[in-house]
Amino acid sequence: AGTHLHVVEAEPTGPSRGTCVLVHGFPDTWYGWRKQIKAIAGCGFRVLVPDQRGYGDTTRPGPPVEEDFSMEEVCADMVALLDALLLPHAVFIGHDWGGTLVWNLAQQYPSRVSHVGAVCTPFFPQPAEDPWPKMLKSPGRFDYQVWFQTRDSQTELDADPGRTVRCMIRAWDDSREGVDATLEEQPPTVRKGLINVFPAEVGSKLLTPEEQRVYAGQFERCGFFGPLSWYRNVSRNWDWMKPTKGNKVVQHCLMITAEHDLVLTASMAKKYMPPHVPHCQYEHVRDAGHWVLQEQPEEINRLVVGWLANLPVASHVQEAKL
Repeated sequence: AGTHLHVVEAEPTGPSRGTCVLVHGFPDTWYGWRKQIKAIAGCGFRVLVPDQRGYGDTTRPGPPVEEDFSMEEVCADMVALLDALLLPHAVFIGHDWGGTLVWNLAQQYPSRVSHVGAVCTPFFPQPAEDPWPKMLKSPGRFDYQVWFQTRDSQTELDADPGRTVRCMIRAWDDSREGVDATLEEQPPTVRKGLINVFPAEVGSKLLTPEEQRVYAGQFERCGFFGPLSWYRNVSRNWDWMKPTKGNKVVQHCLMITAEHDLVLTASMAKKYMPPHVPHCQYEHVRDAGHWVLQEQPEEINRLVVGWLANLPVASHVQEAKL
């Protein structure tokens, strides 16, 4: 027995124009896409929103190991989802780690991915060398990813999943409310924590009390070993993606950046993508940070539905033989 994927599904309104799979990131679940599902179904797409491996109500037999959460494994889950539903291909849209997943999936399984969308996460060309040693030496604003290699990082996030969610899923203009500025000057590996800069009784203006309860329940069930393990496969992921080095993304793509995402900055998309992603529509959302799906849902829906409504035929995919 393999992964038991928990998938939220919505049937299309009117004639079906295909299937759209929405892929969440960290620390999130299918619930992070809740404000997009109805709009996408409303423009004629069957919508599938899985809890990714390690998250929410998706489960695997036996004790997990870090290698279970490599890109090779999580991309295979998405292909298995299509296979289980007898779908030759689908549109994939990802946010955060979900963005990394859909870009990788598009290159490794091009015939299964008709079109690609990413929110916040740009396509990065495959580097010539394993990026992890360099990252360890000089992590800069990605220091939290080094902290995530430690057991203590899991202990911190597991201690109170509700608080973890409130600390991490925040509106851009509320992101530093009550933060200990002196402690924040130290990177997580030095201050020995990610969310220890927040007060004990921290709130999140972005999430209603009910939404906070839903998220807390999901992370109480799944814990943070799986989610953190997505960060513990950098070298393995680089090795798996090696054969794609120099390849262009063949699909028609949508790239949405957010004005106040401080890690996946808007400028990165135009810096890295154009030579490698020749068929791309770039969009930018103001007054939103990393959690743009929840901060500006109407704007995201307008952009995604507008893009889906005008998708060109995907000549690279093979239609199912009847």
